[in-house]
Amino acid sequence: MTAENAAVLPFQMGLPALDAFPSKLWSRLAIRRARTLSIQAMSAPDPTGYAPLRFAITSYLAVSRGILCWPSRSSSLPVSKGALGLITRTFLQPGDAVWFEDPGYFMAREA
Repeated sequence: MTAENAAVLPFQMGLPALDAFPSKLWSRLAIRRARTLSIQAMSAPDPTGYAPLRFAITSYLAVSRGILCWPSRSSSLPVSKGALGLITRTFLQPGDAVWFEDPGYFMAREA
C-alpha cells in the first residue's frame, strides 16, 4: 500500500481533517507566494527557520507561558522528533535528568 492510497483514519496524531482542508485556497496562496519570492528566499533559506514563524513562536511563549526569549536566539525546525533529537544531542549528556509537561508531547520522551 502506498502513501497515496493508504486509509486515512480520523484523529491520527499530526494529521488534520483532510476532508475539510481548503485545498483550492491553499493552492492559490502557495502560487501567490511563489510568484513573489525573492532570489535570496529561493536560494538560501535561513538555517534557523522562517523569521516570522520564530517571532510568532517567541511571542506566543511570552504570553501563554511567561517565557522570555528572542526570535534572534531561537530556531524553528521542520520535524518535531528530529528537532527534539538535535536538542537532546546538543544540550544533554547520557543520564542527564529532564522534566516533562504532563500531559505533553509523548514523542519527547523517546528523544
